[in-house]
Amino acid sequence: MATPFLFPGQEYCHVREDHGQKKVEYAYCSESGRYFSCTAPTEKAAREECEYFLLRKERN
Repeated sequence: MATPFLFPGQEYCHVREDHGQKKVEYAYCSESGRYFSCTAPTEKAAREECEYFLLRKERN
């Protein structure tokens, strides 16, 4: 996955087919500048993973 350039508050979501399977490439840059990216089977799963990541980083 090529890393897209995002400004704080922006997200990137791209759905693609890979060998017959749907994959979602997702990236998000938080308002504080934390960057997250992943590949997940659904857009919902990618957003949940991002939310978990941001909550975990906020606690530390």
